[in-house]
Amino acid sequence: MYTNNEDPQRTLNERIGQAITWRSLENICVDIDAAFLGGNLTHEGLESLCQFVSHRARSIDEPTGSATVSLRDTSQCDCCGSAERRENGGQMICAICHPDPLRHRPQRRAA
Repeated sequence: MYTNNEDPQRTLNERIGQAITWRSLENICVDIDAAFLGGNLTHEGLESLCQFVSHRARSIDEPTGSATVSLRDTSQCDCCGSAERRENGGQMICAICHPDPLRHRPQRRAA
């Protein structure tokens, strides 16, 4: 994947900085994985690149027509049947089975 003259971490770092879409970041993540599995990146280099990808992703607008679930999702939970939902990491989850750990709810049930 990389020639002897190339520094894969520097090259990937530059690509991350130039990424303007989530799709390009996804492709870079595949290349990061391949470089690490191929022995071209250290564990520290891998961690550094992953942190940079995460930081960069926060600065890129979410694509229009995204596959994320609407915040007004009213579907029922397959486990408990509740329609109470909350957002967690960009997806909607059952608020009863997976309560928000930052909110105190004495009557809470956990899955």
